[in-house]
Amino acid sequence: MRKIILSLSFILSATYVQSGQKLAFVYELVRHGARASTHSEDLSIFEVPKGQLTRSGMRQRYLIGKYNRQKYIEKEQLIDGTYNPSQIYLQTTSVTRAQQSSYAEMMGLFPPLQNSQLNEQIPSKAMPKLKLHNKGNLQETVLKSQIDNYQFIPAFTYAEANVNDDLYFTGCPWVYAYKTDAAKKPETYNGVIDEVLDVLRNPIGKANNYTQDQIDKINFNDITLEQDKWFTTDFQGVKQWYQYTPVELEYLKHFQVIHLTLPVGQQGRQLLMTKQLSKPIQSMKNRIQEILSGNQSKDTLRYIVYSGHDDTISNLLVFLNPVNFYFEAVPYCSQVYFELYYDEDCVSTKKDNSCFTLQMFYNGHPFKLDTCQAANLQRGSNSPFCQFDDFVAHYDKLKYQGDVKEACLKPYTG
Repeated sequence: MRKIILSLSFILSATYVQSGQKLAFVYELVRHGARASTHSEDLSIFEVPKGQLTRSGMRQRYLIGKYNRQKYIEKEQLIDGTYNPSQIYLQTTSVTRAQQSSYAEMMGLFPPLQNSQLNEQIPSKAMPKLKLHNKGNLQETVLKSQIDNYQFIPAFTYAEANVNDDLYFTGCPWVYAYKTDAAKKPETYNGVIDEVLDVLRNPIGKANNYTQDQIDKINFNDITLEQDKWFTTDFQGVKQWYQYTPVELEYLKHFQVIHLTLPVGQQGRQLLMTKQLSKPIQSMKNRIQEILSGNQSKDTLRYIVYSGHDDTISNLLVFLNPVNFYFEAVPYCSQVYFELYYDEDCVSTKKDNSCFTLQMFYNGHPFKLDTCQAANLQRGSNSPFCQFDDFVAHYDKLKYQGDVKEACLKPYTG
């Protein structure tokens, strides 16, 4: 529980909203919660199969949903308190732990309704009685497993690889093949692996009781396996007999980012992030036009949630390249938020895109973009945030400049 509280402390950040500003749209990219190891043979401490979401992981995402309800529903009134399918879109990868995490977060965002349930004592001409031959068995096995007044929120996913999937690597076959191939090649990590091995080779050997011959053969794959084992068991509260020093832990943590980003490559990252940000940006543009045109309808999209993995977040941060920004690792339930605000007085007078600003956070910490900083400086503004058009200019500067779909579908030849 202590770790869950510490994780939530990242998102309970200060509010930077000025008077007269109103929240218009939110894009949330979030990693799944704590999971079982994908490599350990002893899974008894996790109580779930390999790679699956643990109880702690479910609680993590549930609490994120509960906090977002307080912020986006109760405080900002961005969306309705009862699920409205026109207002929110939730997409997850096809990986089970990401899907489980999505449902856990939605239970926090949209808790069970308070109205009473229908039962067989309530007369209703629209609900004729049904004769069930196995009523007793159904009551025992099905009805008792249901949560009263549960709100069913759809989580959209692509069960098979599809180029229209903007969230995961399989949506861009060329990048997926390139990454899979590059991740196996030692030369991918040239320039960084020697330093990492100098720090971690002997500690990993001691932690696993390796022989000297095994220690000498440790490579980047061994670091990845050790990282998975150490962080999954540590989150479960299992004390390791070998204690890494703070410096060793920093290297072990940061190799996660190295391993997730270097194999993707610059072009691969451009393709992935161009796809990933395209629909949220277009949805923000649509929302801006609704507000500028005076559209008062509540039945429009204003919240997108992408439930993904550490690689989706780490590559997004490297792609955006924030100013003076360093992230050591991507812990369970890490989040990147893009919050679109507008000035109500500005909208009523100027009626243009300059009324809209975008605030961005990684695990509760705001980050800045050089394009926005330069534009703000030209306007004589010290604002740390982006005017929306400046953010789009930053994206346009970094995105893949060719035909994304064509590039994703071209054969990978190695």
